[in-house]
Amino acid sequence: MITATDHDESTIEAILKMVKPDLVCFIGEDFRRAFGEELIEKIDWMTGGNLMGIDADLTDLHSVMDAVDEAVGRASAEGVDEIYVNVTPSRSLASIALYTKACLRGFNAIAEVDGKVVKVPIIPYNNLPWQAIEILRSLYEDFDGRASLADLSERVNLGGEGGRSRIALTDYYINKYLKGRYVSVELVEKKLYVNITELGESIARRCSDLLGQEVKVSAGQRKVRKQVKIRK
Repeated sequence: MITATDHDESTIEAILKMVKPDLVCFIGEDFRRAFGEELIEKIDWMTGGNLMGIDADLTDLHSVMDAVDEAVGRASAEGVDEIYVNVTPSRSLASIALYTKACLRGFNAIAEVDGKVVKVPIIPYNNLPWQAIEILRSLYEDFDGRASLADLSERVNLGGEGGRSRIALTDYYINKYLKGRYVSVELVEKKLYVNITELGESIARRCSDLLGQEVKVSAGQRKVRKQVKIRK
């Protein structure tokens, strides 16, 4: 777990209770000065001594983001493969930098709100074409995250390309852009099923931010106008 040091101890404790991290990295000033001895001892016990700090200027976005890269490098060396970042609004710009980094790298963003810890949706910076995002949207909204390839291809409208069948076209975008990171694919009794991942869901839930309310797509010589539905 990565967090800035400019938070109240109550915020840190709430997040620790939810995440139960194997390693904690504080970014900013000396965490042993920023927090009381009782909290430091609790974290030290919880992580088995995997507690570290990285100096950074919390008013400098680039300084914080560079520190996150260093923290991730140290975490990887310790065998940590799932990164959580605390993006709870703080007294500095650090939370903005941490959230931006979570979007860029696909980390888990979490925040403390009124004593409760919530997962914050992230919008990864990517070059996914609208067809791939539409597949994620339909998988999430129309099928609750899981569907057979055949059923999914019947529901999405990808505009048609070069006479390809709907199934072949859907399969193309899944394999080229989504498989492994945004969806998983499994074969069950000779039938392909597509399952949305947590990262894929975060995109699907915020598809309007990526596509806008309407998307124009080319279909041969004509234009097809699609309405993107948004889950509220």
